[in-house]
Amino acid sequence: MILKLPWKAFTYVAKESTKPTHLTESTLNLRYSLLNGQAFNWYSIPDTITKQEDGIKEEEKSMTGKPQKPSMIYQGVFNKHFIQFKAADDGTINYRAYPEDEKLPIVLADYFQLSYDYPELIKQWKESDAYFAKMFTNVSGIRILRQDPFECLIGFICSQNNNIPRITKLIYSLCEKYGNLIDEIEGKKYYTFPRLHELIVTDEQTLRDMGFGYRAKYLASTLKSIEEKGGEKWLLSLRGKEHKVIQEELTALMGIGKKVADCISLFSLDCFDVVPVDTHVHNIYINAYKKGDKSSLTDQKYREIGDFFRKKFGTYAGWAHSYLFTTELNEFKEIKAGSNTQETKTGKKKVTNTKKITTEVVVKIKKTEDTVKTETVTSVKTTTQTKKRKTDEMTPTLDTQTGAPIDALAADGIAHRVKRVRRNN
Repeated sequence: MILKLPWKAFTYVAKESTKPTHLTESTLNLRYSLLNGQAFNWYSIPDTITKQEDGIKEEEKSMTGKPQKPSMIYQGVFNKHFIQFKAADDGTINYRAYPEDEKLPIVLADYFQLSYDYPELIKQWKESDAYFAKMFTNVSGIRILRQDPFECLIGFICSQNNNIPRITKLIYSLCEKYGNLIDEIEGKKYYTFPRLHELIVTDEQTLRDMGFGYRAKYLASTLKSIEEKGGEKWLLSLRGKEHKVIQEELTALMGIGKKVADCISLFSLDCFDVVPVDTHVHNIYINAYKKGDKSSLTDQKYREIGDFFRKKFGTYAGWAHSYLFTTELNEFKEIKAGSNTQETKTGKKKVTNTKKITTEVVVKIKKTEDTVKTETVTSVKTTTQTKKRKTDEMTPTLDTQTGAPIDALAADGIAHRVKRVRRNN
């Protein structure tokens, strides 16, 4: 069907107020909040729908004579509803949902945690940290999502050694096979996220056939473990408990290490000061704050980095860290000044790093599917590397106690080692 429901202004009642407030881009940046690796059930599409409804031609030009950059619609399934969001010209956030539900704005206000005074928190973070103040100007409007714990857990099991677009596809495949059809909208079918009683019927081989790779074993085992512990009610009961207790409970599930457990805790279990530490956060710690080194991320170093951010940003350190984390994602490289990301004619991103070096770079990739091209020009002493990776069948190094991948990334996982050796003159 073609969705012809009217757009509605998103209003909510702010903290210490009795009057409805219009949600704006300064409060909620849709792109940075929905597509930054917190959740994997949202997509973005060009806003051609609104143009067609308003009778505006796509090729219409702005007053400068140049084609207008299309605005975006952010859409996905939330709480059994197909929802679309977009920012109006005046910056207010509009939405529409199918099926319609008058109570939906209340549920969404909780999802976006709109009752918290972000401006005051951000003011404190900017005053206490120069690097945060610098980066915030480019990523304002990020909200930490308060997700359904079960959906969040499944998403982050799928996230290991993976990237955001592919995780989103895996989640959609689960919904397509085990969820309930909402409707076919604009040529695409949308499904509810399957609950535990719907997913429990799957098995490892079925999930492997669906493209989950080694994650299939973790997912199949975890589903059974959750059922044995009391189902989704058990998982929801973890909200409000101490972080240490939550982490112990979650890491007891197969395939969930500390980082993935902390992501679930931060994005669904109200652990506001939890800082999931992956390669991105480790790099921020080293490069922005001049702390630590590039050695392996041990348990001790994991705690040290988390404690560093908690000391710097306080009770809501996990929220502050998410602003900095977003600036490190490949999907948002334009945030940083001096980005070396360029768009190729195919529309894919191409990143070329060229710098003077005094050492020879030796790249070793275990997988035969990977291809690496290394060129060394002696006169200029530069090295250019282009690499194509096949992530779905990569097998990570596992923790011998928990069975979880060591330092698995929630987004943009990188599974290669670069060894530098001195050049023999």
